[in-house]
Amino acid sequence: MNQARTLIYVSHMISLHDRPYLQVAKTFFQKVHLVTFYGKPFPSWLSDFTSIEVIDLWEEGRAYDDPDEERYRSLVDRWSIQWSLWKYKEKFNDLMRKMNPSILHGTWVPTDGYLCARAGVHPLIITPLVTDIVQKPKVSKRLHQIVHETLRKADRVIVDCQWAKAQVLQRYPDFSSDKCEVIPRPVDLTIFSPALRALKSSAYVPILVCNRHFEDLYDHQTLFSALDLLPRDLNYQLLLTGSGVLEPVLQARANQSPWRDRVKFMGRLKNASEVAELVKSSDIYITSSKQDGTSSSLIEAMACGLPSIVTNVGGNPEWIEEGKTGFLFPVGDVSLLAEHLKTLILNSTLRLDMGKAARKIVEERAHPSRFQEAVIKVYGQLLSKPK
Repeated sequence: MNQARTLIYVSHMISLHDRPYLQVAKTFFQKVHLVTFYGKPFPSWLSDFTSIEVIDLWEEGRAYDDPDEERYRSLVDRWSIQWSLWKYKEKFNDLMRKMNPSILHGTWVPTDGYLCARAGVHPLIITPLVTDIVQKPKVSKRLHQIVHETLRKADRVIVDCQWAKAQVLQRYPDFSSDKCEVIPRPVDLTIFSPALRALKSSAYVPILVCNRHFEDLYDHQTLFSALDLLPRDLNYQLLLTGSGVLEPVLQARANQSPWRDRVKFMGRLKNASEVAELVKSSDIYITSSKQDGTSSSLIEAMACGLPSIVTNVGGNPEWIEEGKTGFLFPVGDVSLLAEHLKTLILNSTLRLDMGKAARKIVEERAHPSRFQEAVIKVYGQLLSKPK
């Protein structure tokens, strides 16, 4: 009798990056187990996956030492390597021996991925989120070693853009390129779909949207500096969503600016439907991020038929064709960002044309069915090899 195909998927964050992989997994495997150190309550979208067993090691880890939940929750927020390994290593290894999955799938490389790599279970898939393979290894020599060991022990590493693959190969020269798959992140094309748009009169006020968290990585200060350069009589409205440590600083700057009446902080949106409704009601997407892989907010905006103005970093140039689906600008280039903003604010015809081209690209490259086929192909290849 053939053993049921089982997958153990390990994610301490349980973020929306995990969702598409879980959606594919539940269609391919007879049993799917999500192992996490998240601590309840879980994200609301996880309730859609009733067939997936969630194994939360949070309580076991907290019981090992100081019972101060806030202390350990702060460690989760910092993705503490020591916390994950010291608290959960033996428990995790016992679980792997007991369940003996057909495939083990780890996400965030320095914690989830490293736990999986040290467990010695194969086949092993690792799906980095870019910052864990680009930024985190710079923190210390030990972090670099951990990321290196994790990638080396993986049977397959899946990244979401060619730039991310190039980063892996450049930083870890002994890593085999054959083990690295590029599978663009999918977007729900039914929820993120274009609103009915038509040419606007000169009196129409275009809506700009930026839905990135208020953190240094996303460099809202550059966007604000670009607004300072725009003509005072140029009509627009900017909607900002998200949360983060820099929110009070950014609100203070906005309140003191000459464009304060044109900017609205929307808070953190609850779900994809709320995000989609906001983006659909907008006209131009902007991000001044210092680093990106394949940005979910970018491809969601493109799916909604918006032209985009984004930094020329990471995977962004793989989605934005200059002058056709949007504009690119170097990180921190305030003048060029202001120029692009003015161009799109004043030209509704260009916005419409770029938006249509953007939607077409996303339909071709980020369709959920294409993502599913690519991931299932990886599963099949790994399962066809003897353990």
